[in-house]
Amino acid sequence: MNQDVRHRLEDLLDREMVAARLLSSTLAAERSALTGDSPDAVLQQTAEKVQLLGTIERLESERRDICTAAMPSAAGGEPNADD
Repeated sequence: MNQDVRHRLEDLLDREMVAARLLSSTLAAERSALTGDSPDAVLQQTAEKVQLLGTIERLESERRDICTAAMPSAAGGEPNADD
């Protein structure tokens, strides 16, 4: 794996970790809102959760794309002359 790919993956994993931490705090806030008496708070936390899950999905797709481009044979693609 070349340095550029490694750097891109490290950056991507850092962004995934940030999103996961935000999701964790959002889930805690959603749990708290569910026991409260404000439907608006529940809706707000649910919307934030859905947005974060979408972000995590996009980041995972980006990670797969980087890995497939860097190592096509590992992702089920055809090996190239550099393998």
